Formats: sequence, C-alpha cells, structure tokens
Amino acid sequence: MNGAGESASLSGAPGGLSLRERVVMITGASQGLGAAYAQAVAQAGASVVLTARRRDALERVAAEVAQARTVVGDVADPAFAPR
Repeated sequence: MNGAGESASLSGAPGGLSLRERVVMITGASQGLGAAYAQAVAQAGASVVLTARRRDALERVAAEVAQARTVVGDVADPAFAPR
C-alpha cells in the first residue's frame, strides 16, 4: 500500500514494466518499504524471495504476497547464504 491507501503497482512505470517470469529478491522485506516493494513487484508479475531477520514479521508479509518464498537471516552477516 502507498501512503494514500492504494495498492502499490509498477503498471504506471515507463514502458508498462512487466516482471513476469522474473525473480526479485527483496531484503528488509518484513516491514516498511521492503514490504511495499514486495507487494508491488508481485503485482507486476514477479516471483518474490523475501529476506529479513524476523521470521514472524516476514511470514506475515509473505502471506499477503503472491508467489513469495522466504529466507530468514541477516544479509550483512557473512555466514548468510540463501538456499
């Protein structure tokens, strides 16, 4: 959702941006801009990989995003390696 309460979308992007058959990985996806971007790219047709440190918040966002998978972890941690 954007600040006006409308659904986020990339359909107004130049050239009618389509992300069909694309995979987008979003870090910090458990809240705020990360969650909004996840919803927008999913609506544009992408499969989405969501990453964040907080499993509970990440799973709440994933439940609202079509074609979403989750990877819990901190991407700043050198030991973080999405599978």
